[in-house]
Amino acid sequence: MGRFLLRSGILFCVVDAREPIAGLFGWYRANSGLKYFRGPRPPSLGDLTFTELVMFGP
Repeated sequence: MGRFLLRSGILFCVVDAREPIAGLFGWYRANSGLKYFRGPRPPSLGDLTFTELVMFGP
């Protein structure tokens, strides 16, 4: 995946994770991109439908 993105000219990528990923180079920011939800089940990883990033932009 990384080689494909590099060949496509994409140097940076955002990954949705609950904790730092072993073997992945980059920065993990725990308080960045928080998801607020209502109900007993939190949204699954990668479900960015109603997050601030999608609604308001970077």
